[in-house]
Amino acid sequence: MENKTESDKETKTIVLKLSLRHCRSERVVVLPKSMKVDKFYEIVIRIFGFSGGHLGVVKCSNGRKSTSFNPYMNFEEGEFGDPEIWHERLENLFPVRGTKATVEYDFGDGWEIGVTRMADKPKEPPFACLKSNGPNAIEDCGGPNGLLEIVENLKDWMTGDAERRTEYLEVDEDGLVNILNLYFDLKSLKEEEAQKFIKGPTAEEITAELANGVSLY
Repeated sequence: MENKTESDKETKTIVLKLSLRHCRSERVVVLPKSMKVDKFYEIVIRIFGFSGGHLGVVKCSNGRKSTSFNPYMNFEEGEFGDPEIWHERLENLFPVRGTKATVEYDFGDGWEIGVTRMADKPKEPPFACLKSNGPNAIEDCGGPNGLLEIVENLKDWMTGDAERRTEYLEVDEDGLVNILNLYFDLKSLKEEEAQKFIKGPTAEEITAELANGVSLY
């Protein structure tokens, strides 16, 4: 039997920690090193609950910045930025442990996802989530501040009595409803559903979601 070369021994996967900044949400995933950045971007926004309907960019730690991208559109033409970043392999964007980058999504709301390469885990299969905590984002809720307000209001709603919960359904003097009532049907919402949203998806749930889309990548 021939001896394996050093390149044969190297793991073909990469472990990345994804942090939804200012929201206390984190995912750690194992992906193929050969994956292109545009497909990685689709996975990033997907596992934080975004629809992908807004533009996003990738900013590298060395100062490089991609053009804007929408998975359902072409690259933006005539815009400053390097379109080639989207076609690079993950192992080139994150060459060593500790390398960082930032994914920015929906510039109006200011979502930022910090990405850090972690230690390799050769025994872990690709398209696996090793860790998950914190809620998914909500599109068009006002960014991280809006999400945090929703989470805090949900906690208050869960601990409140019937009178307190009724207050969340009322319209204020300016004719506005509470932000919580915009995104949840509070009349039928169950406490376990609210708690599940606050905790966010489990690592097993994200792994299953990634497995369903392996053929796309």
